[in-house]
Amino acid sequence: MEFKCVKKLTELKNGCDAALQQIENRSYIDEPIEEGCRHIIKYGICFIRSYAR
Repeated sequence: MEFKCVKKLTELKNGCDAALQQIENRSYIDEPIEEGCRHIIKYGICFIRSYAR
């Protein structure tokens, strides 16, 4: 799982895509695969950061 925060609702999809891309770029799943895991689910989760005023 990788989490991202964005400032606008319109940026949510790009944030999720960036989270999934980070999982790939940093090879987060390599070790579980080497240890024999066959089924891996990758989650890219994005939140909207709101500031209380």
